[in-house]
Amino acid sequence: MNKLYILFTCFIVAFIGCQMPHTASFRDCIEKGKKALENHDLDSAIKYFDQAVIIDPKNPEGYYGLGVTNCSYCYNDSTNCDKTLYNLNKVNGISPGYKRTYYNLAVCKMVIGDNKGALIDLNAAIAKDSTDADYYLNRAAIFLRLNDFPNACKDLEKASNLGSATAKVRMETLCK
Repeated sequence: MNKLYILFTCFIVAFIGCQMPHTASFRDCIEKGKKALENHDLDSAIKYFDQAVIIDPKNPEGYYGLGVTNCSYCYNDSTNCDKTLYNLNKVNGISPGYKRTYYNLAVCKMVIGDNKGALIDLNAAIAKDSTDADYYLNRAAIFLRLNDFPNACKDLEKASNLGSATAKVRMETLCK
């Protein structure tokens, strides 16, 4: 009887312990997800970030990891764009403007052809950080899609001034 009680108590403690959020476990999942993403192991990254979201669903970092990882799929072969949008919008619901959320939303929206939505997100990204050349370079790409060459050239010039060699080449070609 005593052994059964001890075994039952150990089971309950172990079960409850696995269900409770642990900062170290969350951090471990995030770090493993980032490492997998760096190694282009997108499937493993998604598993780690999913686990982080399960451990702490109020922390934007897990959703951000899922959004960025799915954005890689979206950018490369137009898959998982819906998951990208879901996860990055979830991040904005928890912590608006977290890291490069607006930029990643814009990239995904550019892939699916939502130029107006991408423009809104890039404007928000630029309002948050006006020193990132990628923001201006991508906004210039949208302006080019919309045949707005004056604004495209302004953004290419800004991106070039911020150090983008790509923007400088495009500006020399398109903005004579």
